[in-house]
Amino acid sequence: MSEEAQPITQELAADATKALAELQARPDFAAKYLSKTDGYEEKRAFARLMQLSQHDTAKGGDRLDKIIAGTAETGIGEVTTAGQISTHDAMLSAAALREAGLSDPQIKQAMAGKPLSKAEYDMVKTLRDDRMGDKEWAAKLLSGDTKAHRDMLLMNTIVVNGYQGQDAQPQTSTTMTIRRLP
Repeated sequence: MSEEAQPITQELAADATKALAELQARPDFAAKYLSKTDGYEEKRAFARLMQLSQHDTAKGGDRLDKIIAGTAETGIGEVTTAGQISTHDAMLSAAALREAGLSDPQIKQAMAGKPLSKAEYDMVKTLRDDRMGDKEWAAKLLSGDTKAHRDMLLMNTIVVNGYQGQDAQPQTSTTMTIRRLP
């Protein structure tokens, strides 16, 4: 039995921020969190609250908006859970997407993994298949053409994110790696 995804509201994010502060204030929290044999509930609660708390606008807004703007705080170390990348690496990915020609809303959609409608998904998938079958376009892509690279990046982002109503695929093992073309 799977739980329905609950939309993250400001109230939920603020409650998570408060609960996170209470959890961290507990005298036994640090010892249990750092324990190799104990503290599984604390670790699970901490990860869940951290994920929700990052959307608390009272703390300064959405984490993804800060990452895209390049203003997110990065420390010496950052604990991530399965399927997450560090803030620093996310900022590098956002910068690479911007350098490839994507706009901030396109970067946000790519990094948030929000699916489009089935009709939009099908149109983009057909376009991508057509482009890949076009020898001239494929040659441009392989030769490093900036526009072809940006178009392929946008099409792949949409295809990877799927469409609304599609059976959810586990995302914990999916990693999007951005690299610069020579």
